[in-house]
Amino acid sequence: MALKFKPPTIIVVYKMKDGRTGKIKKYIHDILIEFNSKDPNDINPNFIYESIIKKEATYLNPEFIKKQ
Repeated sequence: MALKFKPPTIIVVYKMKDGRTGKIKKYIHDILIEFNSKDPNDINPNFIYESIIKKEATYLNPEFIKKQ
């Protein structure tokens, strides 16, 4: 995983073996972070976490990606 800050984005990198060739392929998925407020003092990390997990359930399995 990686973070970009302009715009705020989480980048998930997957490495999977290609079924036909047997080579390892890299897949990249960008997740844009949407804040619930423009005021930095009013940002709720739990709201951001819950919205990302709901929106990106295919790419982020909450059993493996914990809140801490």
